[in-house]
Amino acid sequence: MNKLYPYLCAMLLLLCAGYAQADSTDYFGFRLGMGKADLEGDEVTSEPIDVKSAGVVLSTLPLSGAGNQLELYLVEKGASGTGTDAQELNLVYAELCGFSSLRTGIGANSSAYIFGGGAVSALVSAKVGDEDVSDELRSYDFSLVFGVGLDFATSKNARLAFDLRYTGGTLNISKASDDIEATNSNVMFSVTLLFNS
Repeated sequence: MNKLYPYLCAMLLLLCAGYAQADSTDYFGFRLGMGKADLEGDEVTSEPIDVKSAGVVLSTLPLSGAGNQLELYLVEKGASGTGTDAQELNLVYAELCGFSSLRTGIGANSSAYIFGGGAVSALVSAKVGDEDVSDELRSYDFSLVFGVGLDFATSKNARLAFDLRYTGGTLNISKASDDIEATNSNVMFSVTLLFNS
């Protein structure tokens, strides 16, 4: 996993450099999210857990038409077992997410949109209780991201965006056994505060 840190740092630098080249529809901001995460798979029996995310965003926000967004954030994932002695699997990933959106203006300064794209994730932490289980899990994941959102101007140079998104992992996160197929999934409500120069 240490090999992924330089790539994540390079992506953050590209994100900041992109903001430096921003035009009037490009925004830089901060995103906070909360939702539910679970594991999916044929042999997986689990319950969803509450999760959070936080990070930075670079976004092109026309009131209508196509837009793009790049995000770098930390996100919690995992699941809880079932039964009376169930334990919780708590995962933390550094995630780079990019997606395109189709927007339609709804009023002078707001828009509704749908979006879709992908994310690459690097495992930062994996625990069951106090036990570190990161050696039993794949150190990276690839996900598909889909959602809907609404944003509106809060001032001349700031926008507030709300979105509801589903993120579904495409890789088996377990490397402990070939018999276990488990992929990450989460549903998250996010609030993003965006600024342009």
